[in-house]
Amino acid sequence: MSAVRAGAPAATASVPWRRLSWVVWRQHRAVLLTLVIALAAAAGALVLTGLGMRVTWHAMGLDHCRALIGSAIHGGRCGIQLSLFASRPPASLAGFVVDGLHLVPPLIGMFVGAPLLAREFETGTIRFAWTQGVGRHRLVAGKMVFLAAVVGAGTVALGALFSWWYHLFDFTDARGGRWAAQTFDLGAGSLAGWSLFGFALGLLCGVALRRTVPAMAVTAIAYATPAILVPWLVRPRLLALFPVTSAMSVPESGPQHGNLVLHSWIVDGHGRRLDEDTDPTFPRLVNMTPHQIEGWLTAHHASIWQTYQPASRLWMFQTIEGAGLTLLAVTLGLLTLRRLTRLSV
Repeated sequence: MSAVRAGAPAATASVPWRRLSWVVWRQHRAVLLTLVIALAAAAGALVLTGLGMRVTWHAMGLDHCRALIGSAIHGGRCGIQLSLFASRPPASLAGFVVDGLHLVPPLIGMFVGAPLLAREFETGTIRFAWTQGVGRHRLVAGKMVFLAAVVGAGTVALGALFSWWYHLFDFTDARGGRWAAQTFDLGAGSLAGWSLFGFALGLLCGVALRRTVPAMAVTAIAYATPAILVPWLVRPRLLALFPVTSAMSVPESGPQHGNLVLHSWIVDGHGRRLDEDTDPTFPRLVNMTPHQIEGWLTAHHASIWQTYQPASRLWMFQTIEGAGLTLLAVTLGLLTLRRLTRLSV
């Protein structure tokens, strides 16, 4: 059987992008509808649990705790009530919700990106598609752009909804808050970037292997590597750029303010710096209430200083990470098109 190679004559008439989009929709509407329904189901779960948490929040009378952030995490009535709130459904299901949303990007790569072209190679329909005068690169580029737009828009909306859903946890003793790896990834910018990366990775694996199931498996394995390395190696270095250094007001401090504290130290009355990693004073302060700490600092003419990233920069860092992942996704898309040049069908 003769093969259609990259050197085949190009089409004489270019198909308009609008018509090409219609062709992509007709060919992949089942995948697109499934994707939209899955994202809508995830959004529905966030809305239902988010509203349920707000009902519980108001029923427990926790609104006044928003003005008492400093004391909320150091005991007292607010601290007990907030701990009780976090232990009751649906707030107690937060871990399952967060873990479930982390599956969105790799699942998009496995079930949307990987089969997109691999299935056509398996069934042989790609022989027909690439000989209809559209051109393999134009056709595949149209598919990539169309589906990537849906993936990007859907995950940006899902990430924004997650930010609304997580709002009440800003007032609890949530470890790391929104800066923690498990929640940082789910901001609008980060979630969209990881989802686009997963989609492009699956697409490249599908073209490289030309078998659907192996491509899905390789996509899952390949996705896990950057998903582990970025929060561990790349993100800490990014978050350490251009920090703010200032004295800390103890009664108003705490993770509920949303700041990412990078380093803390005490300056005593003689101007000496007492580092949190080497000075034994810090472990004693951990067990004190804010007012006890304030009294200790006043008695010793000392002050606490912090190097931190303000909460207002969270969205900026999420957008930067999302933009980097999107750029990586574009690179994988270009590698996919380059790979097509060397393939025969």
